[in-house]
Amino acid sequence: MVICIPETVVHITKIQLDTTQLKQVVLYADVSGSTRIYEKYGDRIARADIGSCLDLLSDVVHDYDGRVVKTIGDEVMCLFKNPLKAAMAAMDMQDSLRTAGEGGRFQTGILHIKIGWHYGEIQWRGREPVGEGTVIAQHVIHMAKADEILTTLQSINSLPEEMQGRAHRIDHIVSEMSGDEIDVCIFQWEESDDVTQAAATGRVEDNDIAMVLESSSATFRMDTEHPECILGRGQNCNLIINGRYVSRLHAAIQLRHGNFHIQDNSSNGSVILFSDGHMVRIHREEYMLTGSGRICLGSTPDEDPGATIAFHIK
Repeated sequence: MVICIPETVVHITKIQLDTTQLKQVVLYADVSGSTRIYEKYGDRIARADIGSCLDLLSDVVHDYDGRVVKTIGDEVMCLFKNPLKAAMAAMDMQDSLRTAGEGGRFQTGILHIKIGWHYGEIQWRGREPVGEGTVIAQHVIHMAKADEILTTLQSINSLPEEMQGRAHRIDHIVSEMSGDEIDVCIFQWEESDDVTQAAATGRVEDNDIAMVLESSSATFRMDTEHPECILGRGQNCNLIINGRYVSRLHAAIQLRHGNFHIQDNSSNGSVILFSDGHMVRIHREEYMLTGSGRICLGSTPDEDPGATIAFHIK
């Protein structure tokens, strides 16, 4: 039996993918902890707040001449022709969302987002961007954590020099298409002494950075010669903390690529209270420390002051 395929069907198949290569920014912004929000507040409130959050992010995108391609649950996908405007939009997204949360816009409190973006070549399948640029941006957003903006070194190099000082390499990914290693950078969006120094000099190198940790009984300085500090009640820890909810090997802080990362390994989690009042809870996950503040192992500083460690990045 011979089956004939109409030419019109073949023609449609051929035009599904536009192979024209264009360089644009693909940016993803994702609401962090949305599952917990639904579980705690229920579908109606969670859906309303996440929808309001995505509306706010979309407004910022339009303010910087970007375009929202689509929203996927708790995530928005955007395109920008200008990488500088994309970087500014990402910073404004974080800042505007925090301001809205502090102003009482959301019933669930202050929402947090993570952002990943990449400036590279894309193709089109109908109205949807595809290709290596989109895939790399997806990898980058998956690496990001709450309140972070991650991008690639290729994207950073497309920005003005004074903006490049806000970025620090933290890791790399391997392109699925080319097999090349692609450096991933964290982009600082909050003003701090570290950002000011980076903008003035172009970059803060590992040997220019240090962090002092102070417990009620000891002090530990982290730098390139001492790039790791173990926190807990175990006798082999660098800082021994005898709190009520502290695990034997509760957490570890590492200096990597000019940034300090805390990894919680405990049963009860850790609380980070930054000097600007922003609080983050982590449980068996990693978070980047910036500026100064306090870390409390197992509970909040008010609940267990003895399990609190002050930190200050110099």
